[in-house]
Amino acid sequence: YISDISNLADAFRKTVFITGSDVFYRPMETIWFILNAQVAGSDWKELPFVFHVSSLLLHFLAVYLIFILLQRFNHSKDTSLFLSLIFLVHPVLVQSVAWVPGVVDILVTIFSVSAFLFFLDFIKSQKRKHYVLHILFFALALYTKEIAVGIIIVCLFYLHLMQKEKLISYNKKVFLIGWLVVSAVWFMMRDSVLQNQEQKAIGGMISSIVSNLPAFIQYIGKILLPFNLSVMPLMKDTTFIFGIAALSIFFAIIFISKEKRKNWILFSVAWFVIFLIPTFIRTSEFRVHQFYEHRMYLPMVGILLFVSETDWIKKITTEKISHRISAVVILLFFFTLAFRHEKTFRDTKNFLDNAVSTSPSSSLAHRNMGIYFQDLDEKTGH
Repeated sequence: YISDISNLADAFRKTVFITGSDVFYRPMETIWFILNAQVAGSDWKELPFVFHVSSLLLHFLAVYLIFILLQRFNHSKDTSLFLSLIFLVHPVLVQSVAWVPGVVDILVTIFSVSAFLFFLDFIKSQKRKHYVLHILFFALALYTKEIAVGIIIVCLFYLHLMQKEKLISYNKKVFLIGWLVVSAVWFMMRDSVLQNQEQKAIGGMISSIVSNLPAFIQYIGKILLPFNLSVMPLMKDTTFIFGIAALSIFFAIIFISKEKRKNWILFSVAWFVIFLIPTFIRTSEFRVHQFYEHRMYLPMVGILLFVSETDWIKKITTEKISHRISAVVILLFFFTLAFRHEKTFRDTKNFLDNAVSTSPSSSLAHRNMGIYFQDLDEKTGH
């Protein structure tokens, strides 16, 4: 399907898996795979290489956009660069870059951050082109992954908390019109494609979110202390110890920071929660919910914004030797863990070994390992 470029338009009439029963409507992801397939050409052995190179390039672009966003929030170049480099090498984001399906989270982050940057531009300039570009990137994000609907909440939160705008303001009315039009068209197209699929009721969504809320602690633990990474993590098999320790550290550094901006801290927490909480919705009744690490890609921006409000990060500078050494040590720490974790994605056996060993309660991990050995037996006769 992806080898035929004429399917670019047809991607908007398909679910993400093209055939079979699923509840994901993500045409921009399919379009990205189609474009990658055109670069690889008829030699399908080249396709994995093309996928990996394009994911790396997208990752670099996302890092650059985050660098721009941090500067727009009145942070110095040194602070913005340091936090962007952490995003570049952080091990919890390896799955987004090294695992081909994880590219959807890189794409939605690029479109979402771009949409937010143009949102900020319009507020400042009131120029029509910035409004149009914001709506365009919002649409691209929404057609990439469902969590992009959070852009609306994040922007409204910014207008109310940071801009101190009235409940009903000009900016809110203008943006709401664009958001509602795009969202309505997207919803109708999605509903048309998924009309034969069984979709979860609102009550079921809320129930699954509530039951999965403790996963917030586990995700936070993997940000600061990423020692228990898994390709198929389950809440049952993931420790809360690192999460509790990480939360304690985050609270401590914010508490002792004298130059913190409370509104900015609230906004950063809102960013993290708004973009992560939809991933807690259980989409399958046949297996335990997986808390994949690639889903941290866009919410991770909120963590960077949060950390940027601490005194040490705000004042970090390349002019001080102690700061340079500290920054290098931190980056090397994350890079080393990321480099080790990347090996997990080099082949099927490494991937499934990690899945089974880190999530022994996962029926999906054991099922896939069984299929792997079955296929191996058919190929080799052993």
